[in-house]
Parts: sequence; C-alpha cells; structure tokens
Amino acid sequence: MKTILVPTDFSKHSEWASHAALSLARKTGATVHFLYVVDIPQYAFSAAHEMWNMEERQRMAGEAYQKLKSMIAEPPFSGFAVQIAVEQGSAYQAICQYAAEKSIDLIVMGSHGITGLKKIFIGSTTERVIHHAPCPVLSIKNEHFPSEIRNIVFASNFYSEVYEAFPRVQQFADLFDAKLHMVRINTQARFESTRYTNKIFRDFVECTKPHNYTFHIYNDESEEVGVLNFAEDIEADLIVMATHERTRLGELINPSIAESVSERSPVPIMTIKLPMPAFKYELSRINRSYLA
Repeated sequence: MKTILVPTDFSKHSEWASHAALSLARKTGATVHFLYVVDIPQYAFSAAHEMWNMEERQRMAGEAYQKLKSMIAEPPFSGFAVQIAVEQGSAYQAICQYAAEKSIDLIVMGSHGITGLKKIFIGSTTERVIHHAPCPVLSIKNEHFPSEIRNIVFASNFYSEVYEAFPRVQQFADLFDAKLHMVRINTQARFESTRYTNKIFRDFVECTKPHNYTFHIYNDESEEVGVLNFAEDIEADLIVMATHERTRLGELINPSIAESVSERSPVPIMTIKLPMPAFKYELSRINRSYLA
C-alpha cells in the first residue's frame, strides 16, 4: 500500500478517518493525501447568481487550502509523508476521479451514518464513493480505530465474481498478520444447503489460495444481521465486503448489503467494488442442486 486518500470536510468524522489513515501509513509507509472538495450545485438561478457562486467557491477553496496547510504542519500529521489538494465539483465524483488520477490504493472516509428520508434527499457521499471508487474504501464510524487488527471478517457468497477482488483482502490481512474469518450468511430467504456452500467454497479456495483463515456458515434472519452478529461473536476488528457498482436509482430502491452493514457496524468496514453483475451470476443462483 503506497497511497491513501482521506477526503475531509474538517468534521469530527473526517478527523477520525485521518487518524485511521495515519495509523495505516505508520505501518505501511504510505503517502497520505488529504482532499477537500468544494461542492458545486447542479443549478444556477441566473448568470449573476452563478458568477457570485464562482467567486464564493474560489474563496472557499482558498480558505480550505490554507486550513489543510495548517493542519498538516502540526502533530500528528507533521511526521508523515502527506499531500494536500482542493477540488471543485460533485463531492463523490471529485473523490473518485482524484483516486483514479493519483492511483490511490485505499480511500479512508468518516461515515456520518445518514439514514431514512435525509439520505434519500441529500444522499451520503461515503456510500456513493463506496459504489464508484476505483479502489477499496475503509469507512470509519468512530474514533476508536484499532492499532492492531487481528481478526478480519470477510463476508461473501464466494461466487467466482469475487475471485479477482480477493487478493486485496488477503494483502490487507497479511499487512497485520491477521486471521481471516470467511463467512457465508445463510438466511431463509436466500438459503443454500451446506453441501452446496462447501462446494462453492472449495472452488474459491482452489482458485484464490487463501491462507491463515477459517470458514463458517452462519444462520441468521438476514444477511446484514448475520454479518454484524458473526463479527460480534468473534470480536472482529474489521469487516470486509464486496459490493457492486450501482446507479443512483439502484442505491435508492435497493441498498446493498455492504451499505446496510456499514450504516450499522460499530467496527470499521472495508468495501471493495465489483463490476456490474453479469447475467450469468444471476442465473447461477437458480440451480442449487449439487450431486457429487
């Protein structure tokens, strides 16, 4: 891990994310990028109003840059390799574009936990970044980021669509010499027989060659609740989940499991974006029989 990005709005949530990023940088030697985005509205009432907005945004950008300079000059930031930047635009789009341009390895963000109607109308920048970022996203919910990560939950269906993403999970576990607790959550609504799930996992192991791991089938009322309960049972320090790239309409109509877990998890959660699901993966859920 060579580069870490921390989008900041100077809130307490961003401060928690900054400290988590510095903790990771201390272990990896990574350069930490701090990014402030001046949000640009998608409308203007008049040309004069737009001109005022441009002037106001320039003022805000200048103030943010000076604030970032002051921040990194003081401990604990002063002892690390850091870069600062200010961009203008849609917050989540600017964050994802910056991450792509700078070849960022990990984005660390504070999660405000917006839910309900407020989320529908204004959205959550963290959740949108999770679904569109070109690299893994680590969501921080509180100030207590563990200095040592010993137990990592990797919750998945272990279908072939996650094979390509798994090396990033293993690399992160190796960084801390942590044990991976891989779990398939079984629910009444999305039931799989133990025999079928074990076959899927054997195929996963054969293709991805994991190490220092355990495998579990965990029954619960829903996948979200199962992940959270399992993480609590093993005293997990981190949850890792894969999530698909999604449209804004999809985010509103059918939030992802990773998104729901992120909103409720007391421990940090790292998400890795998968490509839009191919139709073959949906078909693979139809045939649950396995005879061999």
